[in-house]
Amino acid sequence: EKMLEAKRRKDARKKNAVLEAQRLQDTLEERRRRYGDVEVQEAEEGKNKEEEVQVLACVICNKTFKSMKQYTNHARSKKHKALVNKIKAQKRREEQRRREQEALMLE
Repeated sequence: EKMLEAKRRKDARKKNAVLEAQRLQDTLEERRRRYGDVEVQEAEEGKNKEEEVQVLACVICNKTFKSMKQYTNHARSKKHKALVNKIKAQKRREEQRRREQEALMLE
């Protein structure tokens, strides 16, 4: 009876890990598509799926996270959003300067 329960729990953990990995991948792909500010780095691949470790990272804030919940909380934080907006504004200004320089060169 105890062995069956242990096996059931182990199987449930495996299934949850696979589902969490898929949700993580879907979320990160969506964020990359929308904001371009997230990078997933995988640690050295283990011998099997159980040993495989994924590290979530926010490249903009230079932070890493051990769980999707930690990353989600970070991505919703005021500090992260402010930094993302600051970088986007910098990119817009740089693009505007580049266009102005091109326009001057064409004259």
